[in-house]
Amino acid sequence: MAVNKRCAGVGRVHGPRLHRTAAFAKLDQVRWPSLPSLISILLLAACPAAAQKRIAITIDDLPYAGVSRTLDTARSANQRMLSALKDAKAPAIGFVNEKWVQVQGERDARTAILDQWLDAGLLLGNHTFSHADLQTMDLAAYEDEVIHGEVITRERMRASGHSRFYFRFPFNHTGGTTEKRAAFGQFLESRGYTLAPFTVEHSDYWFDALYETLLARGDPDQAEKVRLAYLDYLPVVLDYFEKLSHSYFGRDISQIFLIHVNEINARSLPA
Repeated sequence: MAVNKRCAGVGRVHGPRLHRTAAFAKLDQVRWPSLPSLISILLLAACPAAAQKRIAITIDDLPYAGVSRTLDTARSANQRMLSALKDAKAPAIGFVNEKWVQVQGERDARTAILDQWLDAGLLLGNHTFSHADLQTMDLAAYEDEVIHGEVITRERMRASGHSRFYFRFPFNHTGGTTEKRAAFGQFLESRGYTLAPFTVEHSDYWFDALYETLLARGDPDQAEKVRLAYLDYLPVVLDYFEKLSHSYFGRDISQIFLIHVNEINARSLPA
């Protein structure tokens, strides 16, 4: 798919307040890849001729969310994804599970991966320490997850000059009851957090699990078929969520796109 056009402009963000960050791409300023990639598909889908839109690229489960969580695997995937974002001039925010940063004997090396995001001008957010589910935990235990999950990330953000911090619910589970949501919202506010929801996701982790399994079996041809099917699926999902947005709001909204740090995205994000 050759991409040879740009959006005419971008409209005002009407979606979640994540637009206050650098995470929303101004699509007329993004460098378009010339070969099929996740970024090129994402930008084409976000740029119908009559619309003025923004889309935020948000990436969950740093430093790595794939099948293999070794340091070398995490380094490689992050380097390729960061390079792709830089080449496309596409801003993003990454949400961290510090359980996979605070690994014995590897803490400094894994923290260095987070520093690479900040050095690239991107942002980091808190995704709880261990990807915890508020709907299966009591409030006090979940608050501990948030505090435990910000030890490194908050310090590194501050060291990079950032004073605004972001939190994303794992599974998008917000507590299950009005009372629990309200109490947790007060807790987040007391710690200076802004909520960062998402509006588009496409179960990339299922594709990645199969993709990595096939690569580990020594079957790159079948793995590539899975990756191409993954790219084919993305426009379908984007169209679905655009229509869903219209059904709720009666208008276009700025979308917040969720993917994970894994091998299929490290391979598919770049052109």
